[in-house]
Amino acid sequence: MKTVTQPSCPRTMSVSSSSNEQSLRRVSIGHAELDDGDLIAVEVEGKKLAVCRIGGEYRAFEDRCPHMDWPLTEGYIVDGTLYCSLHLASFDLKTGSCLGPLASNPLCMIRIVEEEGELFVYMPNSTSSPPTQK
Repeated sequence: MKTVTQPSCPRTMSVSSSSNEQSLRRVSIGHAELDDGDLIAVEVEGKKLAVCRIGGEYRAFEDRCPHMDWPLTEGYIVDGTLYCSLHLASFDLKTGSCLGPLASNPLCMIRIVEEEGELFVYMPNSTSSPPTQK
């Protein structure tokens, strides 16, 4: 199993320690078939998430720009930096931090793991609904 540790922000559903994992559960979002630089939208339990692969590692975060709530999956990735298509706010996909301009808050990163070719995100405990890929 490959675990990708994600930075967190105050608004995130990210897991930073095993004690927090009791209040979260793994949700499959499908098979890991992304190439480096790919960016897709996934909906899990009504939450819109963005998933990408950078440097062979997967990243997941809320699919909304902290600046204007614009879908980040409409943006593009260059050298590990995500650019929002609305105003070109930029974010480091390794750390989630805002690189500027306009946005001042980091991405809300979601913990993601790859296990035997399948991707899982960690979501708060609530009623489950199947994920859909757009």
